[in-house]
Amino acid sequence: MKKKIAAVFTALAMTAGTAPLTFAENTVDVVVSVEKFTLGAGYILEPEIVTVNEGASAADAIFDAFEKYGIEAESKSYLSKIADSSTEVDIPQVLTDALGGEEKVTKKADESYLQLYDYSEYGGWMYTVNNAIPSVGMADYMVSDSDVIRVQYSVYGWGEDLAAGASWGYCTPLEGVEFANKDVLISEIAMLRASYDDETLKSNSIYSAALAASAEFGAAQAEVDAAAEALLEADFEAERIDVRTPYLNAQAALRGTEPKFGSEWNVIAAARGEYPNSDSANSDYYSAYLASVENTVKTYGGLVSENSSATDLARTIIAVTASGMDARNIAGYNLFDRLADF
Repeated sequence: MKKKIAAVFTALAMTAGTAPLTFAENTVDVVVSVEKFTLGAGYILEPEIVTVNEGASAADAIFDAFEKYGIEAESKSYLSKIADSSTEVDIPQVLTDALGGEEKVTKKADESYLQLYDYSEYGGWMYTVNNAIPSVGMADYMVSDSDVIRVQYSVYGWGEDLAAGASWGYCTPLEGVEFANKDVLISEIAMLRASYDDETLKSNSIYSAALAASAEFGAAQAEVDAAAEALLEADFEAERIDVRTPYLNAQAALRGTEPKFGSEWNVIAAARGEYPNSDSANSDYYSAYLASVENTVKTYGGLVSENSSATDLARTIIAVTASGMDARNIAGYNLFDRLADF
């Protein structure tokens, strides 16, 4: 799976316009989704890119998304309920069995919301960041650029149905369920949703299949990775929606930012826009960025920070590739090999 994810990001580096772009200073981009996969009921909010100020919490990002997309929820300290008028569910049999059978599966207390204790005594909203359940509440988790924040409804074991061993001993662990890492696929979906209108996306069979794979409870890792790779090859012929035009202005990126490690999305925008790395007039810009990356990689022995994540390395690989350099040889290190080690 590690090699497949590296391959996905390699392809993404070659795909114009699919990366989230932040040009405002002191902001970060994160991905937010709201999911009912344990109920067999898909998304309340499909993956979206949300821009927040540096120092924002996961709660800030989640409730900014709620406000932007008109979703009612309570409350910011503990997410007790989210507006959801659907009552159609198809709880996977493995979860029904774990709960003790059909007789243990309850109904929604309020048809207008999905809230605490709906469908089971363990029902409730939880959140994950970068495929892990944080040890702090969402108001205390400070987000970083490119974090994948998934708000997920759990019906068994206070999260045992979201990640293996997440129930803290409350319930018997689920057997025979694969908890695939869907972050790459969900990020790709969010990037495309930021670039194309909903009608264009959902008329594309590859996108529709990828969205379905992302929402499948217990999906195999191989299935998720295959959907992510296929999505990179999908052909979206319609014009991008106008709302993205300001973000694709590479001149603004170059004027407003210093080319250094940490400005990856701006570097990508410049390379894909009016400042291609093939033009010698732009060489100073890309040389400055690459020198900064090399110094960073040297400092951390082939990584990009003391606590490098796969996301950090992948983002750097994309920007280095867009700059015209080979990420397999940065200060003597192969960043793809480092990514595959995660």
